[in-house]
Amino acid sequence: AGVTKGCRTQPYRAELLMHDDLPRDRLGQHQTVLAALMVGDGATAKALARQHITQAAAVMVSRRRSEMVIAAEDAAEIAAV
Repeated sequence: AGVTKGCRTQPYRAELLMHDDLPRDRLGQHQTVLAALMVGDGATAKALARQHITQAAAVMVSRRRSEMVIAAEDAAEIAAV
């Protein structure tokens, strides 16, 4: 089951790595979740993982919105020709 999840998330993880500052931030977030798990603090690990996923989703949504605006502007330029 874990392999399947990894395969599904791979395109999103690759896209998130295209941001210059995000890989270090993401690594730190992963390390913090792991540290909480290692001391047996499941509640904190869950909260940190949820925060990590929420932040990653926000980046993806923002990027998609920007792409949509650019595509709409390009379409308007083409239509004007």
